[in-house]
Amino acid sequence: MTPTSIIDFFTGIPGDFNDLFQSAKDKITGIFGTVGDWFDQHVKTPIKNVLDAIGNTFQSTKDWIKESWDKVKEAAKSPVKFIVDTVYTNGIKKVWNSVAGAVGLKLSLPDVVRQRWHQSGLRSGQGYHSGYDFAG
Repeated sequence: MTPTSIIDFFTGIPGDFNDLFQSAKDKITGIFGTVGDWFDQHVKTPIKNVLDAIGNTFQSTKDWIKESWDKVKEAAKSPVKFIVDTVYTNGIKKVWNSVAGAVGLKLSLPDVVRQRWHQSGLRSGQGYHSGYDFAG
């Protein structure tokens, strides 16, 4: 071997190693890219789709319940107003208070507090009671 061929041999080594490492790197990157693509397609995307569907189902159900409840509340307004205004305030309460006043009793029935109707439902932290807040 001549000195020039020895120098040429050692001069070519970095390029050979660079080519070898680049080839290995390309193969490893290709494998991990393929695995990553498979994982995205067969694991990540289906799980995301299921979670999105569950979230959409809960949102749709919540919206449906709210719309249904709003319809029930709207349908109940007139009958409740009739019972409170006609039956209770201008009927039972008026007669009771008139009779009680005529016989000298200081017992009268309470007024219905309407500004609290929008808060109807169960109260919390009020101790024991009937639990409803629509008649004062």
